[in-house]
Amino acid sequence: SLLFLQAIFYPLASLIITISFIRQTGSLFGADLAEIGRGLIKLI
Repeated sequence: SLLFLQAIFYPLASLIITISFIRQTGSLFGADLAEIGRGLIKLI
């Protein structure tokens, strides 16, 4: 169950934190969220 936690929970949590962070900075800089999303998909 520890392996499950490391394999599922941590990446999901970091993804949620990253998305919320991007949305906050995106609203600050007036960036297009769809554009940022496409950039993230290219990174992955």
